[in-house]
Amino acid sequence: LSLKRGDCEDRALLLASLFLASGIGAYNVRVCLGKMRLFFADADGSSKNEDVDHVWVMYKNEVGQWQVIEPACAQKHNIQETSARIPSQAEYIPYFMFNDTHLWQVRRDTTFNSKTIKLGRDWSRLNPKFAGQFHKTILNTALKGTTCPPWALSALNRHFTGFGTLTVDDVDWPGCYDPKDHFDNGYVSESWDLVRTRLAKFNEDSRANLNEFHKAAHSIADFYAHTSYAHFAQRDNSGALVIYDPSNPNGNLSHTPIYDASLAFDLSSNHFSRNENLWKKTPQAAANAWQGKLISGRYGQRKDSKGMIEMTAYIPSKMESAQDFYLRAALPHHNEIAVDGGSKPKEHSLYDAPAFQAQTKLRVDAAVKHIRHAFNSNVGTLK
Repeated sequence: LSLKRGDCEDRALLLASLFLASGIGAYNVRVCLGKMRLFFADADGSSKNEDVDHVWVMYKNEVGQWQVIEPACAQKHNIQETSARIPSQAEYIPYFMFNDTHLWQVRRDTTFNSKTIKLGRDWSRLNPKFAGQFHKTILNTALKGTTCPPWALSALNRHFTGFGTLTVDDVDWPGCYDPKDHFDNGYVSESWDLVRTRLAKFNEDSRANLNEFHKAAHSIADFYAHTSYAHFAQRDNSGALVIYDPSNPNGNLSHTPIYDASLAFDLSSNHFSRNENLWKKTPQAAANAWQGKLISGRYGQRKDSKGMIEMTAYIPSKMESAQDFYLRAALPHHNEIAVDGGSKPKEHSLYDAPAFQAQTKLRVDAAVKHIRHAFNSNVGTLK
């Protein structure tokens, strides 16, 4: 700003910083480092391309589509008076993306079949396995009858983007993945630590940190949907799940988590898969590794993806390089044990269809109660 000039990197960082300072959520902004592929049309009608290093900004607009914010200075050219070649088309090819929280690498070898990314196809099209409408319904049901004012509920609902009949929560957006946001890969205690931190920020300043409550609420719902808690939890007199108490992890369990045939959650058999790229031991060893602990399914592990969306879920390298990460390869896959609502997916292996539906109701009701309690206990004042 002082020099009145800069390259694409300088201007992209400035643009992204201005977006964040204006109040746009960090999950709606990306700075991308990669290549710009320029296509030039020759006089004979043929086309040639040239790759140049580039930095640009991606912004998720109000209709939920990612669009390029090009940082290059706009210049007017009289084409007849300049010898500069003017490209007929440009393609943006990201290698890394970051916001003020995360850095992601775009895996060229696994994420996309082609060498280049078509923005209209690959940034805007989204078909997640677990749509955000379920989270939106849980959140709105939980806050019904609380002191949450209409403006705050409206702000919370803006985290959900609609694509026709599909709704996506921005916590689930490709490239945003952190297992602790979703209680995935067996990070149960670590995820609760993150929930407590976010609720503490919400408690400190409810208006300024409303986004922290949204993330905490998403994680709480995922705890009941993704972990084995509901399988082993106590029931109250009405048959509902007793709400989990993170300060007393085993206090509301009717059974110690045992992963053998006796409690119908048998990791010692071949009923569930394992990430055999990392787990080289027996199924019984897998069961032994997680006995007595609440678990959740593995997700986003290298060379273990079950679909395009999971391929974009990059586990932070610090987690992957941990000495005990291989134990998480012994977990069943998320799709085999999670109860995310709707009808039973074909990959699900833990429950039959009637039990899956019953578990869905139990877990949704528990998530609603827990989120409502978290809001009432930490809201402070929202005017």
